[in-house]
Amino acid sequence: WTDVNLTKRGEDEADAAGRLLAENRIEIDHAFTSVLKRASFTLDKCLQVAGQHWVPITKTWRLNERHYGALQGYNKDTAFEELNLDQELYMEMRRSYGTPPPRMEDDHPYWHGNDRRYSKLTEEQLDKSRAESLRDAAERIMPFFNSVI
Repeated sequence: WTDVNLTKRGEDEADAAGRLLAENRIEIDHAFTSVLKRASFTLDKCLQVAGQHWVPITKTWRLNERHYGALQGYNKDTAFEELNLDQELYMEMRRSYGTPPPRMEDDHPYWHGNDRRYSKLTEEQLDKSRAESLRDAAERIMPFFNSVI
């Protein structure tokens, strides 16, 4: 997964979400997020602004965003040209439920196979995380959602 920082817009949105939680007296008992810093920083900022920085947080790779495989790190508007992909197929990969993007190989600059956050993944889980269709992402996320959240 590409692990990008929270943008200024993202910070502002997290602040606004935290203010809404506080203004509406919504109390969080437990929060869940992915292991990606954009999601973690968003949650932290939101809880701080809401005055609920002490709320327990569970982080898991199972809540990571969809993995775009070999497309990770490319601009979505130009990736098909840079990777010599058919534009129709590219749009199908991005929009369909079942069509995955091209798989990420070990030499990709964003390959996460050596990242400590993913060291406990089985070989099968790591292999499946090389590229995900929306169906694949749902199959990764929903068991955690249904059993834990």
